[in-house]
Amino acid sequence: NDIPNRLKRHFSVFNVPLPTDTSLQQIFGVIFSSRFSQVDKREGPHYTPEVQALAEKITSTTINFWKKIQAKMLPTPAKFHYTFNVRDLSRISQGIMMSHKDMVTDPAMLTNLWKHECCRVFSDKLNVAEDKAWYDKAIQATVTEFFGDEVAGLCQQPTYWVNFLREPIFDPDTGEELEAAPVVYEPAETIDQLRLRLLGAQKQFKDSNKVKKMDLVLFDMAVKHVVRISRVLSMARGSIMLVGVGGSGKQSLTRLSSFVQGQRTFQITVTKNYNVNHFFDDLRAQYFEAVKGHITFIFTDNEIKQERFLEYINNF
Repeated sequence: NDIPNRLKRHFSVFNVPLPTDTSLQQIFGVIFSSRFSQVDKREGPHYTPEVQALAEKITSTTINFWKKIQAKMLPTPAKFHYTFNVRDLSRISQGIMMSHKDMVTDPAMLTNLWKHECCRVFSDKLNVAEDKAWYDKAIQATVTEFFGDEVAGLCQQPTYWVNFLREPIFDPDTGEELEAAPVVYEPAETIDQLRLRLLGAQKQFKDSNKVKKMDLVLFDMAVKHVVRISRVLSMARGSIMLVGVGGSGKQSLTRLSSFVQGQRTFQITVTKNYNVNHFFDDLRAQYFEAVKGHITFIFTDNEIKQERFLEYINNF
């Protein structure tokens, strides 16, 4: 039912329509063109002309694929989360902007980065094998259509971009850490390289944390989940919802992802008399702790003692 005019007259009413394709092209096109046309006074352009030319096509390509998946993947009672909006374009752009200039050396590398970000934003939301198969074919067809056969031929296999492959620098005599590990968003050569790095991080976690033990079997899917989680945690105000049966490793993988990002994890401790005031006290304490460094807040369904907890988190 419409709101009565007698009530509406007390408020200012704004109609904010969705941006047109021209507006989206203007917004994101300027971002990408500025990012990939940077010039250093001493070293010259950061990117080759071929990379700059392909960067000009990224916005139109992303909008085109976004509209394709919007039209194909419609929400249903079993797929109620199949909603794709302008925020998805922002998340893809945010991921591309995390890349380092030394990593994007040719059009194929930029295309692989774009495909990876689209996979994280679009494909990770799909929960049916048939939908994922359609996505794989559609994204490759889009690459061929907009970037050409040559680039498409070089970008058939998926790549995984992470920012935790580099090791910190230690003093060879004392073993003291001299410099923190460089945070460089770069592609991993293989899944085995990622697994080896995460096994080392797991060992460091066990050595530094005597209370919480972590003995994960890092099979391929677990490694890919860490890639997904760590990407979100590395972004400003990043949040992610993990869905799965109990005991499948959601919390453990989140703790490992948080550890490789150099973040501290926090969970509330629910007691019989735990209420909203206790919840606010816990959050308030973490705001003070956040001054010292980033924090990963893990919140499970068993800790939702009152539905208002979710509303408060959403408002924060």
